[in-house]
Amino acid sequence: MTTQPAGCLGQFLRLLGIGSGTRTGALPYRLRDHFLTKAEFSFYSVLRSAVGDRVVILCKINLNDLFYVAKPNENQGARNRIDRKHVDFVLCDPKTMQPVVAIELDDKSHERADRRERDGFVDRVFETAGLALVRIRAQRGYNPGELREVLGEYLTAK
Repeated sequence: MTTQPAGCLGQFLRLLGIGSGTRTGALPYRLRDHFLTKAEFSFYSVLRSAVGDRVVILCKINLNDLFYVAKPNENQGARNRIDRKHVDFVLCDPKTMQPVVAIELDDKSHERADRRERDGFVDRVFETAGLALVRIRAQRGYNPGELREVLGEYLTAK
């Protein structure tokens, strides 16, 4: 049986969205306005131009989807450490969808001590798993030729 709070307080709570999602069975999920930030989308557009159809570009990939933890029953803590982390872009071989290289856009937030610590950990995860991670400084604009140059060794290595 679904019940709603009654009275003025109940109506006020419903206006605030409190109680209505949990009691009626409606789920509280909504579609985001933008999947990529403006900076990420700007980079994505130039990246597409730079790499063409040589790779498939995946966006905002969770590290848990990219890597697995050896002996998961013994290493639950290691799994938890990558659970809520993602990388901005992963370039994959279009024939096998095997990851070739990952890209992280580093904006000013990556200068904070907590982000530097997080970035160091993520770098070690990528190195340990054997997947290259390229860090690119976020900027107003990107040059497709420069991106091709930076990513060239990974695009030809596949």
